[in-house]
Amino acid sequence: MGQEELREKIYGHKSHEEYESYKNDEGYEVKKHMKNSAENAITLFANLILIFGIIATIICAFTTIFVDTPQISYGSFARASVKTTKEFNPMGLFLTLTILFTTILQWALMRVIANISLNIKDINNKLK
Repeated sequence: MGQEELREKIYGHKSHEEYESYKNDEGYEVKKHMKNSAENAITLFANLILIFGIIATIICAFTTIFVDTPQISYGSFARASVKTTKEFNPMGLFLTLTILFTTILQWALMRVIANISLNIKDINNKLK
């Protein structure tokens, strides 16, 4: 059994490039690239970045926006008591919003790169 026969048996076609053909409005045959493993990987990483970024944003929102600040009060006989109060932390809000916006920006850029790659492949197939 040769390499081409083995590839055909495993993948269902002889070539490792797989195209879908269809006719456009002008009647020309257009080949659309079917295997987009690089684009799928970029899209997968983009979605993972978005998911983990949203989780990190939620964690930061609950831990850094309102922080516990200790207040020490002295009672009789020099007894110290410590009470904590929640106070707004503007740097925590800034950090949380920065994580959220950076996550959305990275997700959007990776999706744009994947879409550009797919469009370039489609244009290349139309020119062949």
